[in-house]
Amino acid sequence: MADNALGASWAARDWAADAPAGARRRAPTPYRAIGRRDPAAKRAVGRRPRGGSSAGRSERGLQTFLAMLIVALVAVSAAGLLMAPAMRARTVEVQGAPAPLAAELAALAGLEGEPWLFSVDLGAVEAAIAAHPRVRSVRAERRLPSALALSVELRAGVALALGELEGRTRAFLVDAEGVVFAEADGREAATLPIVSGLRFEDFRYGVRLPAETLPVLEALKALETDSPELLAALSELRLVRRASGTFELLVYTMDYATPARTGASLSGDLLRSILLVLDVIEARGDADPEGELDFRTGTVVYRTKGGLSG
Repeated sequence: MADNALGASWAARDWAADAPAGARRRAPTPYRAIGRRDPAAKRAVGRRPRGGSSAGRSERGLQTFLAMLIVALVAVSAAGLLMAPAMRARTVEVQGAPAPLAAELAALAGLEGEPWLFSVDLGAVEAAIAAHPRVRSVRAERRLPSALALSVELRAGVALALGELEGRTRAFLVDAEGVVFAEADGREAATLPIVSGLRFEDFRYGVRLPAETLPVLEALKALETDSPELLAALSELRLVRRASGTFELLVYTMDYATPARTGASLSGDLLRSILLVLDVIEARGDADPEGELDFRTGTVVYRTKGGLSG
């Protein structure tokens, strides 16, 4: 019995000794195998992506922009408060007008009390300046830090109109728009033609000639630009109203006593023809101060005191 026991024990020991080395290693228990986690996978689960998500970056960018905007607004407001005392409308700069008139226009701007520059109503200033009869157009703008700039276009006289002002008859300048805007000086009175035959009920600066005279005034402006020597040859344009209500012109020149009757229009070519015929009549010795040339039709007619002539 003992042998069998020993034999069995040794048999068991010899079997364990003869087993491969890997067979002696204990196999892992099921619960440990289930709970084990790969280290690389564990690190991957716990790691967050660098830089954050795109939504997070957009939110941080918006916050930065708002902060910068607030800082800029505060800086602008502070600068405005510091500069406000210096930004008073203290001067008026007038361009396009001679010194005496510029001072008059600057006074019309109405900047008494030196108001804050940005509180000045530019539209109201332009309306006040444009009301002056010599001003055709005006543009007002602010000029930092303390000036108001006025760019004006003045009216230019193309003819003279006779009117009574302060109990005395005077010659006044009329522009191409028919506006009577100033009294003529000696040079202007000697070089511009008179538009006569008009009656003013209430003569004043800024009054306008009848609309029917505008083509004649525009023709005079064209002569001033294209043929100033023809304009200098004119002495007077007398408006004669017909029964139909339309106008005719009696054209008087500087060098000839005989006038020429035309329609309501005038041109450089027509004026050249008038001067040519008058020169021929003068050369022939047939000039009659009481006669007139008729250019209203295609045929020139010379009417004298004794009847028709040539």
